[in-house]
Amino acid sequence: ACSKSKILCVKKSRQLEAEYSLEKFQMNPLFSKKFTKVTLRRRQLAKSYQSNVALSYNKYYEKFLRRSQLRLKSVVSLRKLLAQLIESRSKLFAERKALRARARALLKSNVGAKLIEQ
Repeated sequence: ACSKSKILCVKKSRQLEAEYSLEKFQMNPLFSKKFTKVTLRRRQLAKSYQSNVALSYNKYYEKFLRRSQLRLKSVVSLRKLLAQLIESRSKLFAERKALRARARALLKSNVGAKLIEQ
């Protein structure tokens, strides 16, 4: 019975100690409820600010990436267009060359001479 009461006594003293420390904590003007609310708010604001900064950074980075990709696409399309242009011009030159060769051949042959005579 004695040991049980001793345990209860210890428990009670610990509880009182805890209450006292809590009172002391609340009495301290730095640790008033208002202050803790303010600090919490400040922390939240800091967190939100950090996250906003991160978000805006991400947003701008994505924008930059998109723009650079668009630039890349435009460059690629320009290159394709240039390639097509070069190809078509080379085809045209080849056709002209062939036509000139045919004309020369015709002139050299009798058909051309007969045409000129007429």
